[in-house]
Amino acid sequence: MHHQIHRQQRQNGTNEAANLLINSVQANEGLRLNGTNETAAILLINAVKENDTAPLAPPAQPAKAMHFVVISAVYSTKSKLYSDNQIVLLVDAQFDDAIEQQIFVAKTSNGTNEQQTNFTLHKASLRSGVCLWDSYMSVFDSVVQPEMLQVGQAENMAQIEVKRSYDKKRFEVGTCFSPLFFAEHWQLVVLTIEIYRHFGSALQIIYLMSAIEGIFDILKLYQEAEVVQIEHWYSIQIEGETYKGLAQTINTNQDWRNQISAHTDCLIKYGNAAEFLIIGDIDDVLVPNHGFYYDEFIRNDLQNAAALLYDRFYVDTTTTMDPERFSLFNIVMSAKVDLQESHVSKYVVNTSLTESLWVHWPANTKPNTTLRTVPAMDGRMFHLRRWHFVEDEEVSEFNRSTVELDELRPTEAYMSIKLKADDPLAGVWWNTYINEKNAKRINRMGCWEADGMSRATSLRNSADCRIELHNFKTYICAT
Repeated sequence: MHHQIHRQQRQNGTNEAANLLINSVQANEGLRLNGTNETAAILLINAVKENDTAPLAPPAQPAKAMHFVVISAVYSTKSKLYSDNQIVLLVDAQFDDAIEQQIFVAKTSNGTNEQQTNFTLHKASLRSGVCLWDSYMSVFDSVVQPEMLQVGQAENMAQIEVKRSYDKKRFEVGTCFSPLFFAEHWQLVVLTIEIYRHFGSALQIIYLMSAIEGIFDILKLYQEAEVVQIEHWYSIQIEGETYKGLAQTINTNQDWRNQISAHTDCLIKYGNAAEFLIIGDIDDVLVPNHGFYYDEFIRNDLQNAAALLYDRFYVDTTTTMDPERFSLFNIVMSAKVDLQESHVSKYVVNTSLTESLWVHWPANTKPNTTLRTVPAMDGRMFHLRRWHFVEDEEVSEFNRSTVELDELRPTEAYMSIKLKADDPLAGVWWNTYINEKNAKRINRMGCWEADGMSRATSLRNSADCRIELHNFKTYICAT
């Protein structure tokens, strides 16, 4: 039996016949990682909608083409949410209520047995009202250990790769990061991974669109140590589509580089292995008040809480661009947290109560569940957005000794967090503070910082800034 899931109410609409043209295409806008171009095969389905009240008459207007792209099809032998031996299909599609009225067919085979199942799609995200594309999903029965999956309608079927949910190990807490793109800030990547590792995240899933080769090498080393799992994440390209102009670009009509689908994909693949998953960006770091993550989540958890929402606070940090001088300890000791204003939450999801995710909280959850906002004094996210570098003359005064920093810290505006007892930094307090009277604020903002990016170097040239920001924004549909 299916467990009930709270989903967005489907709007009433008329049934329209659909003729499907199914093509398997490659996304040639792949990653350039370690000197190689990687591509992904995506499934393109063009649904041609016709007027079903007069099937023999020519349409008064040109048929409206619709598309959806298969993100993943994940099979689980056992599941927390669904029946045994089912496949969860995640797709991106043009937002249209009619797509939820269509009946599709799934055929599975394991070489011995075959099974055919009808299925429909339902929304997997919260509608932003801005983007023209949205996330949808479906759950349907499968043969045991399927080797082949086809989906479509009538005779128009396309074969899709079936992936398995992660079952290499079970763990209490994992982390799902939003897709990394143009990643060059190696200091941030290392700091975030090590903090999450320290506080008990057993597996950190990195969705990767693009990165400098050095960061990719770092991530591969973490993956070999089973600290990180890399999931390659691709932009969508459809043959014949026009990409000149913002309105025609699929990737500009998805929420934040298709972040929502990445989060849900992470939940589908890794949710059976983890009891809790932390959802956030690479610069969102959750610091627990009560020992380690699992202790914190159990302490804050309510029996029906599908997610714990944590407010975020901006942090100023100082470090170096020189790997030989780089020190996690020095970054931690330089941290200054702006406690005056909290920002929209990121969250921790209970994987046994949640089906799909959104940016700041879950989308579809089991009935009679709640979302619990954790008070700031009981837990918080640190948003590592403001980076300063000792090599820059304008921030050289931040390159101080620990003693000098202590002299500037006002006693009424800091939080102290005890580190793990058996950690090399044991006995050291992580002093996070605001220094309103003495610490100089940096008023000049580089182009990327002004647009919400964290970079190791600022773009000084205004012309370059305009070009880079234009390219950057072609991957975003802001909500």
